[in-house]
This record gives sequence, structure tokens and C-alpha cells, in this order.
Amino acid sequence: MSEPLTRPLAPLETKRLLLKHLAVISTELRQEDNDEPLFHGCWDWHSAVHGHLAMLQGSRAMGWRAQTDWMLERLISAELDHVFVRLNDALQFELPYGRAWFLRLLSALEPGQLPAAVVRQTDALAEELLGWLEPQHLARGGREYQEPCFVLGALLGWWRATREDELIERWRKRIRAEVLPHPSALAADAEQPGYFFSRWSLQAQVIQAALGDQALRAWIEDHQMAPEPPVTTTHSVHHLGIYAARAVGYWAAYRATGDDRWRQQASAHIGAADALHTQWQGDRHAYSHWLPQFTVFAVLGSY
Repeated sequence: MSEPLTRPLAPLETKRLLLKHLAVISTELRQEDNDEPLFHGCWDWHSAVHGHLAMLQGSRAMGWRAQTDWMLERLISAELDHVFVRLNDALQFELPYGRAWFLRLLSALEPGQLPAAVVRQTDALAEELLGWLEPQHLARGGREYQEPCFVLGALLGWWRATREDELIERWRKRIRAEVLPHPSALAADAEQPGYFFSRWSLQAQVIQAALGDQALRAWIEDHQMAPEPPVTTTHSVHHLGIYAARAVGYWAAYRATGDDRWRQQASAHIGAADALHTQWQGDRHAYSHWLPQFTVFAVLGSY
């Protein structure tokens, strides 16, 4: 068994990919697609939220200080108060999917950047997501916007930032009981028409986040898992997201196992996601408002 390690994409390739896809995201964030004071671009609310997250994390990776500061100014502003008012006034709005992305976005800020009042409001948001998650079975999941492991991943990030160790430990037990014995098959990704997430990838990510590399490595070995190449036939526009979604989990597997097959297939999946750009870049509804963001997350997953 080789030691776990991290070998990111080659620096020039990383820069090329980030430049291409962050340029699209920057344009999308400035669109006026609705009357929302902050998340008004990227066609729909949740895409605007994860567009901000992709731009924030991508700008940091590129060392773009001015762009990073611009993102922070947008987020730590009066417009953020309006977002919480919106969520409090419509309790089912974007529950759980968009709210989980919003929690991931706020968790990505540096400690101390969020005012105390925003932290309290975000704690309340996390409680709402926890209430949604409690009755779910982590291994069974839902369709697209209803994936428990995606919501749990967002909560784990916030709990880690706010040092909620007891909550993390409670959900470690649920992961051991529900996810470790019942893995999703990678082959299922090719059979889900219209599905942009890889359930296997989401499971791998929460195992690594909550239990660590050793647990993820044991899960992969116990169930004799091996990476699969990119899906050859996609069934819908949403299904195009499967390349980037899988790549994030493949990077997690590579970090845990050191098995170079996972790295090779993560890179192949990023190549497949990037290849969509030529054909789809002019289509806002199908592509530009969301898929470049997923590609950025896949590229950043190599770090």
C-alpha cells in the first residue's frame, strides 16, 4: 500500500482551466436575472450562491487579491441581511439545496470575517438544515436537490468552523452506521438521467471530512472500489455535471489511498468537463450559469 499523498494538476494546466472558467463565472455573477440584491446572476438563486463560492475560492487559488476583496465586500455587506430576511420569510425556499450552498459559502470565509450577528443567523440556518437532515438516511439519498450527504458536507464545514465538536461526533456515528456499510455504486452515475451529482462522490467526501483518510481508504478497500472512466453517454443537460462531480470524489480517494489510478481518472474527468465548454459556452440556460462553477470545484479538488 502506497502512502497517501497529494499531487495536484500541473500548475500551468490549473491556471489555464481556472482562467477559462472563472471568466465565465465573473460574467454570470454580474447578470441581473432577478430582483435579489446579492444573488441576482447565474440564472437562479442557488447557482448565484455557488457562483460566489467558486469565484471566491478560485480567486484565492489564483492569488487575485483585488478579486478576493471584491467578493468579500459583496458578502459582508447590507445585502447579506436581505438574504437572511428572504430565507426567514420563505422557509421552504431553496431547502435544502440552495441553503446548503449558502452555508458552504459562509463557511469558506476566514475566521473573524463574519460579524457576530451573521454568525448567529448562520447558526439558525444550520439548525434548519439539520432539521431537514435528521430523518434522512445518508446512504439512500434523494434526487439532485435532495442529497443528504451534500447537506451533511455543508454542515460539517460550518461545525468545524464554529467548533461544534459534539455535533460532528454525533454525525460521525451516523456515517459509520449508514454510509460505510451501504456504499453507492459508481456505475449508478451512468444510469441516472438528469442527475448532476455522483452519490458515491458525496459519500467519499463526507467520510473523508468526518472520519479522515484512513476511514476513506478502508471503505474503498473493503468494498473493492476502483475508479471508472468518464461516462460515455449523458442523458440530459443536468447529467453533464457528473464529470466534475465525480472528479471531486476521485481526488478525495487519491489523497486517502495514494493510488495513482484515482488521480488519473480525476484528471480525465476534469478534461471531460472542460471539453463541454467548446460546445456549450454560448448556452446560458444549459451550461454557462452553473457548469463552469462545478468545473472550478473539480480543479480545486486537486489541492
